[in-house]
Amino acid sequence: MQNLDTLASHVRDTSHALAALAGSTADVVGASLFVVGERAGLMAAAVRTPWAADHAELGLMLPEKVTAFTAAGAALVEGWWTVQQEAGRHLMDGAVALAAFGCRPCPDTAAGLARRTGRWATASVGTTLATMQRALLPVHGCATANAHRLRAAAASQR
Repeated sequence: MQNLDTLASHVRDTSHALAALAGSTADVVGASLFVVGERAGLMAAAVRTPWAADHAELGLMLPEKVTAFTAAGAALVEGWWTVQQEAGRHLMDGAVALAAFGCRPCPDTAAGLARRTGRWATASVGTTLATMQRALLPVHGCATANAHRLRAAAASQR
């Protein structure tokens, strides 16, 4: 029964992590659509009257993306490295277990390896989802902050 409870707990945790990731992704998409629309208008106005353009806002576009995506890339690399380390440890544990039995696995050894593989796979999914969320965080922060700032600027001009 404990194995089923543990499995149910992992499924629940994974579902919650996927829902959080989907929510964050939806926030980024919604904010990005608004920001692109607003900035397209600013760029069109800048083409018509360059001296009256919002150079401060237009000047943020590249640096903020570089900053956000650099942080996102670093989070991905760190997470992928963690998954690779976990995989390496899992493979070494399996090799040690097989060597301990003279490379002649018995049912207990096979069952133990299967349990370890299940635990590793579950942990790997959790690590991957956490990595994705950490990688999305700087992009989410940038996109939603831009949308908030641009909405406030648009509201003040009305």
